Amino acid sequence: MGRFLRAGALLATAVAVLGAGTASISAKKISESKYAKTVCTTLTDLDGAQSKLVDRYNALGTDDAAAFQQQAGALVDAYLSDVKSASAKLHKVEPDITGGKKISRTFVTFLDDTGKEIESALDKFRAADPNSPAFQGDVTVFEASLKVLSTRIGDPFSTVRNQDMLRAFKNEKTCKNVVTVT
Repeated sequence: MGRFLRAGALLATAVAVLGAGTASISAKKISESKYAKTVCTTLTDLDGAQSKLVDRYNALGTDDAAAFQQQAGALVDAYLSDVKSASAKLHKVEPDITGGKKISRTFVTFLDDTGKEIESALDKFRAADPNSPAFQGDVTVFEASLKVLSTRIGDPFSTVRNQDMLRAFKNEKTCKNVVTVT
């Protein structure tokens, strides 16, 4: 099997990305500064997991298509687990401000939707026949599906309008890794 086309940024736009549903009444209310730190630390950690995924994915051997498919699937599964954990973490908290529940729901939904998109791409990739001449195309579709996640899902920060929350994102050091607030 020939060399796979590899994009150095397999999931470069999949910041972040499942599981817990939307924020609920039982979410713990915390200050906007603590919420900003929680969100940005979680997304920074997820970004680190994504970078490891990209590096490990790009290091996979391509001589055996079935082995590649299995190994790539396992790597993306591990990342998906990180996404689900991130969602569960954010599901437990909300900023104690007017509209805090909505803000929390925005970030949880972002991660849930990202996870669903990753699961869908992974399911299609696993269903592909690694012995088929069309498998290279399946790999390309898989990679492209993961690369365009953020364009399909959007940016949760862009929907936040609460000035106190925006100020908290701007002042939180860890947020500088994931968002620029002007």
